[in-house]
Amino acid sequence: MEYPFKKNRRRKIGFNYLLFKGGVNDTEAEIEAFIDIVAEYDGATIHLLYCNPVEKSNFKSPSDEDRDKVYNMLVEAGLNVRRANRWRKSKKKAAAVHFF
Repeated sequence: MEYPFKKNRRRKIGFNYLLFKGGVNDTEAEIEAFIDIVAEYDGATIHLLYCNPVEKSNFKSPSDEDRDKVYNMLVEAGLNVRRANRWRKSKKKAAAVHFF
């Protein structure tokens, strides 16, 4: 798809996708529909985000496992995906080796 504006290397298209738990927008069908939309924008970056817990809110963030599943689906579709900083940092901590 042609961008509706002048192509400029310093200007990139980015999509923020805020994941919610419980079938709001984290189902395979929803993710596949999102992939179909953004795949048309060559070189676009997907910012995969999750929500902060808020008391009395019906919206919750998916588990780490579910977030990783969505991330993997997007990457396997050939998309450029970035995860939230807290998510990346939590993965580094989980992968760290500790010697006692």
